[in-house]
Amino acid sequence: MKNTNLFFDEMANLLDIQGIRYARNVAFNGRSGNVREFDFLIPASSKWPERIINIIGYDHKKTYEQTINYWKDIKNRRPSPIELYVFIIDNWVYPIDNSAIKKLKSSKITPKYWVERKKFIEELK
Repeated sequence: MKNTNLFFDEMANLLDIQGIRYARNVAFNGRSGNVREFDFLIPASSKWPERIINIIGYDHKKTYEQTINYWKDIKNRRPSPIELYVFIIDNWVYPIDNSAIKKLKSSKITPKYWVERKKFIEELK
């Protein structure tokens, strides 16, 4: 799920400004044997577990479902504990479907709204 848009660059810039170590465009082998790509990986610290970040554009059902499927495929193959944060690009043109948010949460994925990304900096350090 490589993401090369403005939001990807803006997230990388935010992480850089905050001095947060990360890798971009990371890929993991899933249980299925398929390679699964994510936007960012933040290594574990003494305070936080390893965190993966994905940026989802608007409310595309396929993107949500793909993220959930990728997460299920790799989460048990990564060091424990691990968390997946999904930053959802939200605006008035593309309202967010609450059922998609519920599906993410039920899959143990933490959804965050793009416009509120700066509120979660401490969780990413």
